[in-house]
Amino acid sequence: MKKYLLTGGFAAMLLLGACGTEEVEAEKEEATTEEIESTEEETNEEVVEKEETAENEAVPGAGINEPEGEEEVVIENEKTIEESISISKGNLNITLLDGGAGDMTVDEEMSWYFEDVAVGETVATVVLEFEVENTVEESRDFYLDQTSIVTNTGEQVESEWMMESGLQSEMLGAVTSTGVVTFLLNAETIEGIEWVDVIIPAVSDENWNTLAEEEKMRVHFK
Repeated sequence: MKKYLLTGGFAAMLLLGACGTEEVEAEKEEATTEEIESTEEETNEEVVEKEETAENEAVPGAGINEPEGEEEVVIENEKTIEESISISKGNLNITLLDGGAGDMTVDEEMSWYFEDVAVGETVATVVLEFEVENTVEESRDFYLDQTSIVTNTGEQVESEWMMESGLQSEMLGAVTSTGVVTFLLNAETIEGIEWVDVIIPAVSDENWNTLAEEEKMRVHFK
């Protein structure tokens, strides 16, 4: 079992500002001793409050908004890809850099991304990291972040569109894009998954002319 620790630390910044003038008015000189002492007492109280606030912010767990504890994302039965894979199509170089599969227990933070998964449930997950390079200055459309996989167990799954992949779908020049595509399987566990076929989408130009058809990339796990 492998546990990934997620800490939800929040830092607060206190912005203090002061404004005023240095002009000495006759009215200020006529201020009573009681008014001066009252002002000094209020100033001292403000300083104490600010010092206490700074101390609370410096101590982990202090303050109302601090998290009560640390959340863990637990991944079991973890598998990794056997090797990196590279293909070229439509002036694009597409490389599977890394990836893996595992049974993930969903916490409150992760459940926001998964519409049909409750907190505490375990889901079989496949995560693949890709790099896509456009080798020409002309625009290329390539929607790898919206693709599907087919597993050796006969399941077809679309990528999780709510999770930001980091991949550029519209590459407007000779740029390189790297990101992660996530899939949630319907299977109860990842144990029976030996490989998946990733549907590598078609590549088109800015006028929607297809430059390369879609194809399958088989990814084996170990």
